[in-house]
Amino acid sequence: MSTLRIKRPTSSGKRLPLFLLLVLLAPAAWAQAPKLTLTGRVLDAETNEPVPFATVFVPGTRMGTTSDVDGHFKLAVETTADSLAATAMGFQKQVKAIRRAAGGQFTFVLKQAGVQLGEVTVRPGENPAWAVMRQMVAHKNQNSPERLTAYEYDSYSKIEADLSHLSEKLRKQKVVRQIRAVADSLGVGKDEEGAVQVPVFLSESVSHLVTRTSPRLRREEIQRTRVAGVGVQDGSVVQQFIGSSFQEFNLYDNFLSALGKQIPSPLADGWKLLYNYELLDSGLVGHDFCYQLAVTPKTKRDAAFTGTIWLTKAQYALRQARLEIGKDADINFVDRVTLSQELAPTTAGPWLPIKTRILISFVPVGDKLSGMLAKFYVSNSGVSVNQPRPVAYFDSPVAVASDAAPLHRTAQEEAYWRTARPDSLTVQERMVTVMIDSVQKLPLVRTYIDLAEIVVNGYKTFGPVDFGPLPYLYAHNSVEGHRMRVGFRTNPGFSRNWMLRGYVAYGTHDGRFKYDLAADYIINRRTWTVVGIERREDLDQVALLDNNVDDNPLFEASTRWGELADRRPFLHRQNVLYAQTDLFRHFTQKVTFRNRGFDPLYRFGYLTGDQTDTGQPEVAQGFTASELQVESTYAPDATFLQTGNRRVGIGLRRWPVFRARYTVGFDHFLNSSFHYHKFNLNISQQIPMGILGYGSYVVDAGYIPSTVPYPVLKTHLGNESVFYNRLSFNLMNYFEFVSDTYATLYYQHHFEGLGLSRIPGIRALKWRLVATTNLLWGGARPGNRDIIPGFDPSGNAIPAFRRLDSHIPYAEVSYGIENIFRILRVDFVHRLTYLDGPDVRRFGVKASVQFRL
Repeated sequence: MSTLRIKRPTSSGKRLPLFLLLVLLAPAAWAQAPKLTLTGRVLDAETNEPVPFATVFVPGTRMGTTSDVDGHFKLAVETTADSLAATAMGFQKQVKAIRRAAGGQFTFVLKQAGVQLGEVTVRPGENPAWAVMRQMVAHKNQNSPERLTAYEYDSYSKIEADLSHLSEKLRKQKVVRQIRAVADSLGVGKDEEGAVQVPVFLSESVSHLVTRTSPRLRREEIQRTRVAGVGVQDGSVVQQFIGSSFQEFNLYDNFLSALGKQIPSPLADGWKLLYNYELLDSGLVGHDFCYQLAVTPKTKRDAAFTGTIWLTKAQYALRQARLEIGKDADINFVDRVTLSQELAPTTAGPWLPIKTRILISFVPVGDKLSGMLAKFYVSNSGVSVNQPRPVAYFDSPVAVASDAAPLHRTAQEEAYWRTARPDSLTVQERMVTVMIDSVQKLPLVRTYIDLAEIVVNGYKTFGPVDFGPLPYLYAHNSVEGHRMRVGFRTNPGFSRNWMLRGYVAYGTHDGRFKYDLAADYIINRRTWTVVGIERREDLDQVALLDNNVDDNPLFEASTRWGELADRRPFLHRQNVLYAQTDLFRHFTQKVTFRNRGFDPLYRFGYLTGDQTDTGQPEVAQGFTASELQVESTYAPDATFLQTGNRRVGIGLRRWPVFRARYTVGFDHFLNSSFHYHKFNLNISQQIPMGILGYGSYVVDAGYIPSTVPYPVLKTHLGNESVFYNRLSFNLMNYFEFVSDTYATLYYQHHFEGLGLSRIPGIRALKWRLVATTNLLWGGARPGNRDIIPGFDPSGNAIPAFRRLDSHIPYAEVSYGIENIFRILRVDFVHRLTYLDGPDVRRFGVKASVQFRL
């Protein structure tokens, strides 16, 4: 800020009284001087998005203001002012001449610059910003939304996605040239380098958001949506994503969950350990006198914020914030993330966000792809607090009104959106819908959309039926030879209630056709009440029986290849009936009846307890099992979205997920061979640990008190492939151990950038450390071993199974590096126990492909 300095005249004293008179009269003259009102907007040159809370001022004077969260500003200046400037942290200053003929309208387009704090003069005493921050922490409880018992408000949200940073190689492709031609013809805006940003998605949503803080529950009622997007065909899941609930950030939390990371807040309790602060200025923001503080992370490589926060002097509450995570942070494929938020006090005291802007810039991966800009905007109004709704009200976290998405754009619909928007669309945004409609009609674009759907989902859509998935089309193994398979599933174009799926496979070596046919019917979508039936006949492996391998496609695909003898293959005939429903919020009940036939393709037998005509113990070489399974799942903070005729869970789960399963096998029912009981409990959780990364664990325990052949017992999942599988024992051989009583622990810790990001040379690679520990306690009673005879009736040896010593767990640990080339993970695995045996591997290297930010 400039300081007015008055130079004393050096002429005779006779002129002094006149000078004093001018000084005394000057304030009155200045107060009466005419004012010129200047208005306008501050935009980002790269993204054409608003720059919230930019400083707009007349150079050399004290006249200035800040833009709001939408980039708008209004400033009254002296008529003698000849220029106006705008600047913001992370941007270059821009100065423009004031031209009266322009009517006082300005548009500043700021170019990005590195965030550099001004020179700090160190004086005796502490940093003045620290005193403000200590007061902020002392007042957190009274200012945070968590102090409210409940709050709800109306919310308008808007999301846009644009292709950006098109490479030179990509720009030369025919499809891209066509898209750019459409963009140019419509006058779509360009970035600071003159490149066209191609909009591919735009959505608007009006909803009512309700939150209860104890217990923590949330419900969003989406009242109206409109969606335009290249490749967007079914709007049901999109409608649930475009509401405001997943964009609600509370900066009073110590850590914010974003992009799969735990990002420390500048308002965290441990603020001094995480960030540097500088008191920049103080002044009015609206009607609130605020302290303006600059924030930078202690360590440049950490996923942390850089920017500015404004804290009120009266309550030390957060009034507004503009924060950014730059390209130096260890986040894959992300150039920067910008979060701008404006807050207002509620009638009960705590402050709530009224406007939020988020921008995520994704960088191109390779020279054949483009980058992307994802832009989010949320505006809240009509706040009501401390009127908690009943817990049962939150049974459906997301509710979409039946008329939320009209099929046709009418004049009435356009009038609704003009009224619902808190701010009118810009020219750029108005052209986005036209642009998207034009682009997705291009023949080449339709081809790219179809190919993308095949790669992502594995299925190719033909009307109401999808064919695939691709990874299962071909395999080769010792039993089937060349295995060919073709599968299908119906989509909502076939029915909104019925789901049909299946496949047919054929092996050239065994000459067998295999198949699976299933039908599901959705009775109630709100409680997700579904019934289903399935008939299956295919080749399976005892080594993989009742183990979930779906989470690792590479590992699952590898099990269909190679020599299968050690995995004990068998022909599996299965009939299934099931029903499931949500009995109440977060509690799902599923009941399954299964009749399965076991026809071994290797030497197998078990003692039935009867005798043959010769008086020898009877040995059966196959069996049938009829069983009823009851499964209960409790996921306290799960959020489910419905996509087409399927339901998927999303979001981080702060609380453990519990699954209990009981299975009873019936003797002499539908040709079943024996009676048995099985009990299983599974607990899983992901644990955020801030700067230490995050850990995740799975505990799985079971008990089978019955005497049955080993295919009915628990075969622990080994892994002889080169691919790492989290829920397997990666140095255990296929079919190495079988148990009737067991408990397993899988623990994995991702250190994120901790450790390697501090090492020069390696830091630039953005590698991340990961460590795992897998433990297994188990055992099998003698009766379950004795039921397997040494030889079959023909005198051929029958292989048995190996059991664990109940006092010594199987243990393996691994350490590794992930994020190699952004997608590759390599683990170095050590087996610590049960090292005897010729085929035991004490050490191994496993690789896997994963996509994480």
